[in-house]
Amino acid sequence: MYRNYAIIVEKEGDYMAIYTQEIPKVTGKDAEMFLAKMAHSEKRKQRALERKYLQDVAVCGVHVARELNNKADN
Repeated sequence: MYRNYAIIVEKEGDYMAIYTQEIPKVTGKDAEMFLAKMAHSEKRKQRALERKYLQDVAVCGVHVARELNNKADN
């Protein structure tokens, strides 16, 4: 499974996103900003998965929710 990364580039006051499947090699302040955005995105994704799991538990029960969670991981 590939994960897409976006690099936000500013050029003459305009911003544009460049999407890639590799972690871009950036240095300095740009690298710090990129890594901070990536970490924030991962935290949001993890919280969303936890909320979905809890909703599945409420609707289907623990056993079925674990099966659904395992299928999502594969």
